[in-house]
Amino acid sequence: MFTDRILSPEVLAKNTSNKLFGEKKKSPMVIFATTLVNAFVCYFYHMIYGLGCPDTLSEGVYYYRNADYATSQARWMIRYINEIFGKNVVITSLIVLIYCLMIGISVYIICRITDITAPWSQILICTMMVSFPVVLHHFAYFYMALAYSFSFLMVTVGTALIRTRKIPWIICGILCYLMMLGSYQAYIGAISALAVVLFIHDILNGKELKKGVFNFLLSAAGGIAACLLNFPVSNFMMSLWCLSPLRFC
Repeated sequence: MFTDRILSPEVLAKNTSNKLFGEKKKSPMVIFATTLVNAFVCYFYHMIYGLGCPDTLSEGVYYYRNADYATSQARWMIRYINEIFGKNVVITSLIVLIYCLMIGISVYIICRITDITAPWSQILICTMMVSFPVVLHHFAYFYMALAYSFSFLMVTVGTALIRTRKIPWIICGILCYLMMLGSYQAYIGAISALAVVLFIHDILNGKELKKGVFNFLLSAAGGIAACLLNFPVSNFMMSLWCLSPLRFC
């Protein structure tokens, strides 16, 4: 009986987890360490050599020069993201690290929302998200990579704030959605996907159907409110930089 209990998978997994992470689980450190390990293992080559981006070359230096073009596409936040992280100089190693750290923060927030505390589950989720194949597509355009990761981070932060169901935090959540739209509008789909996943999570974890539906509708309303706000904000940013909306016809 004693031997069976010691050699059971549950006991072995628990003992291993306690030895590695301690009795008191430290989610931020686990996710942060996993993020850094995956960043170096998966993208070390890209941190050193990059993947091209010939349209950002300026006299042999990778330099982002399309802030006005992005603003004319209503992606006004990209100007400030690239200014903050590197002063518009495309530093590949810095971009890879910041990108992965933003994804790691997003993973931590999702784990907090869904009450995932098991270290191995956090490591698995973080590894899958940091090493997901689409990341390589993002790194094909290093000057836009941070816009992608920042957009997803704003989706997770905004959703977490809106789900508090407190008006001040709901307003902050809508502003996060607005910054997402100002970075990369296509991530509006991430709001929908995360809302559906969290709705399913709420129902499966014993919450009342009414509460799950309310959280879902609240996220949807926040996304709609951000879309409505994005029109005047985008027009203001264009007028601020003396630009006109980009037309394709």
